[in-house]
Amino acid sequence: MIASTGADGKINVLQSGDGLSWWRPYSPSGPNSTSTMGPGLAHDAGVAWMVMWMAQPGKLGYIVGLGNFPPPPATGGINWQSSPDTIDTRPTLAATAPAVAFGNNRWVVMYGTSGGIIPSGPIQVIRSDVNSSTSWSAPVAAIDPNDPSGIHARAAPALAFGRGIFLLVYADLQWNLVARTSTDGLIWSAPVIIETPADVTNLLVPQVFYGTVALHFANDTFFAAAERGIPIPRGITGGYVVFESQDGQSWHAANWLTPVMTDLTVSGGAGIAFGQCKAIVGFVSGQSGANVSTVTGWDRHRFPTPPTPTPDCVSQLGIATFLDFDTPVPIRNMPTAMSGTAVALAFSQ
Repeated sequence: MIASTGADGKINVLQSGDGLSWWRPYSPSGPNSTSTMGPGLAHDAGVAWMVMWMAQPGKLGYIVGLGNFPPPPATGGINWQSSPDTIDTRPTLAATAPAVAFGNNRWVVMYGTSGGIIPSGPIQVIRSDVNSSTSWSAPVAAIDPNDPSGIHARAAPALAFGRGIFLLVYADLQWNLVARTSTDGLIWSAPVIIETPADVTNLLVPQVFYGTVALHFANDTFFAAAERGIPIPRGITGGYVVFESQDGQSWHAANWLTPVMTDLTVSGGAGIAFGQCKAIVGFVSGQSGANVSTVTGWDRHRFPTPPTPTPDCVSQLGIATFLDFDTPVPIRNMPTAMSGTAVALAFSQ
């Protein structure tokens, strides 16, 4: 599933059975958003999907879809509600795209709030009632029991659920890439540093920043993909570095080989998702809001002696290696995206 904000302000959703052929385009009645922050996207590991975005200051919009992906070349699939619902976030104002996850029978939404020129205000949490997608709590600050000021992020937080816990990954105010865990999405553990700029800075790379973060739970593993950039005279350039963890506490870098975004200009943040044996990246190409493009690759694992036939990648030990990425291909039936918007991606399992 892929979601982006169109140049006309409408949220656009497409689905695919293989990450190559995309069908069943859908847009709820709108326009829906004027924000380039992009939507959040989540799956409940059953038949429910949720796409959420900043509709206007003080309001989040969202739609729910039900169904499963049939294998190609079938074109049926998810059925979406016709009109979006909204959640009132006042008195807080979202300064980042919403991060959405489903776990322990409820939806959890987190977003950064403005504290000045960067979204450094406390991260807010909104939770649905149990087994509901229409009844929501009021926004409250995510709780760090050791810091009454709350949890603060430089950019949009990323959220996932797996192994009975929610996992939050973001860049903190010192530009460390950090992770926290929670059983309820409200009270969070102390931060664990995944990577700090000091780990990678040197004479050739004097300064590092972390931007877009994508977080997914697949193959019984949490994958965190962070945009790691270095400053250049007219902005920031870099690529994505990928880390993996079984528990959200201990992390190691995946062996990430990524000829991604090498022949197209990227406008906005890329979305990255991980599924069984597959990784996929989606992004808006071009400065004028060209169509969303995607690339796909296979997730393999190292073995002392490669078995025959190729392993199926399920619960294999070792460091994940992402190989054989396709050349970026425009999604022809995705409406033109808003220039600078971020893209959301998710696998059904």
